[in-house]
Amino acid sequence: MAANLRDGVSDDFDYEHWSPIAETRLVENGVWDVVQNGVSPNPTTDPEVAATIKVEDLTQWRNRMIEDNKALKIMQSALPDSVFRKTISVASSKELWDLLKKGNDNEEAKKLRRLEKQLENLTMYEGERMKSYLKRVEKIIEEFFVWGNPISDEKVIAKLLTSLPRPYDDSIPVLKEFMTLPDLTHRDLLKAFEMFGSNPKTMPQELMKFINILRKAHSDRLPCRGYDKNNPIKDAKLLRLEKQFEKLMMYDGESMDSYLERVLDTIEQFRASGNPLSDDDVIAKLLTSLSWPYDDAIPVLEELMNLPDMTPHDLIGVLEMFGSHPEIMPQGLKDFVKSLRKAKAEQLWCGVCKMYNHYQEDCYYNPRVVNLGGGERGHCARDCCNTRNLQPGATLQAQKREVNDDFTYDEDMWMLYTTTENHMTPYEKFFTSLDRTYRAGVQLAGVNVVMVEGIGDVKFTMKGVKMTIKDVLFVPRINKNVLSFSRMKKRGYSLEMEGGECTIRDEKGNIFVQTLREKRGIALRLQVTERYLL
Repeated sequence: MAANLRDGVSDDFDYEHWSPIAETRLVENGVWDVVQNGVSPNPTTDPEVAATIKVEDLTQWRNRMIEDNKALKIMQSALPDSVFRKTISVASSKELWDLLKKGNDNEEAKKLRRLEKQLENLTMYEGERMKSYLKRVEKIIEEFFVWGNPISDEKVIAKLLTSLPRPYDDSIPVLKEFMTLPDLTHRDLLKAFEMFGSNPKTMPQELMKFINILRKAHSDRLPCRGYDKNNPIKDAKLLRLEKQFEKLMMYDGESMDSYLERVLDTIEQFRASGNPLSDDDVIAKLLTSLSWPYDDAIPVLEELMNLPDMTPHDLIGVLEMFGSHPEIMPQGLKDFVKSLRKAKAEQLWCGVCKMYNHYQEDCYYNPRVVNLGGGERGHCARDCCNTRNLQPGATLQAQKREVNDDFTYDEDMWMLYTTTENHMTPYEKFFTSLDRTYRAGVQLAGVNVVMVEGIGDVKFTMKGVKMTIKDVLFVPRINKNVLSFSRMKKRGYSLEMEGGECTIRDEKGNIFVQTLREKRGIALRLQVTERYLL
């Protein structure tokens, strides 16, 4: 049987993906032990053992055989037809498991030999564009990395310097001189190819100018001002940062919180250096650096990021919300994307500021209205510096602790906003009833998505009148109570602004409350106790 798998199991069988799923099913069915340790030989076939064996021992062996058959069927049911046919004569679950593992090892060795052959034969075709050639190089390097056998810098550099066609002959000595500069790797050589390799005639002169600038920068320790053809000076610190970002990957078994800590720390280092990473770079890194248990979630994450106005902070927030359980993440994430898509589809496109998330009549670029998030006219609340609180350098602990801004808020203070669709509070003690099974994500006025951990009713008294706020979201990570005027408006309430005074009227036109607009927005003082629906 082993001979059947000598050259690998099957091209359509991924053992690394299959084995943890199969192991989980075997554990759930209580038969994993028999796969690990096997079953002893039939005691009745040995006359000496058969003469002395006890009934309970024979019963135990038979139960063990039943478990073995059950485990074998579970494993075979999850195999592709091509593998099932090769292993159909296997008699025990342990034999099948060991055989597949050995076949996988053979398959890895076979693929590595094939990759090494590809690297050995790699050359740039006559007339091939440098961009196309570099894509082929990067693909082979990446495949070596995926198979746990990364190529050494020396090997990649040697291949790059010996695989160029005749038009690049004059560039080879200059490229070799370039690689004598301190602290350069094959990535730097690839970057030089990318920058200067599109025109082999001018490449030697342009590359030599670049070398002289780098040599001077290294000797003078000039600060980095960017990395481009016209201004290529880089200091060693930024080079190290770029290499660190390039190699950033989620370790097998690493918690999502730990991984996001490292991502945010790297983003902050770039920001502090004066060279912040672009949104596209951060999103691409997050979508390509997760460990294999998240493979099924990647397409859903890409679908999420195709929604309007999504940013790296939204992606980080979603990974934090759903990433602790990769096995159930895809389904939970699909539901979240569906609800978020529906919410965005229901939002009007604002013709004033050309943005989603609010109605044109509530737009704060409109000089007739006031930014209730920051208290100033002439800009949208989602762009207000008072509400944009998650800067690129924010740590994960800060994100998890609270969504903060530049103001402080008392517990009895409820901020009235026109752009939010929900009433919210971070205080669990306010609820007279709370459904903790309710879970959702809510996108705030800034760029972040936070977790809703329940929904319920809050009762309070204002000016001697008992009232109830229905369907208040429990959002522990915000730092203030929020009233949604959109919800109140649907019940007939109206809002009037004159000077610095704000007047809210009920559905009958009676004054519900009058208050002054503060710098932080419109604040109502509510004494939470225990009828008047908002």
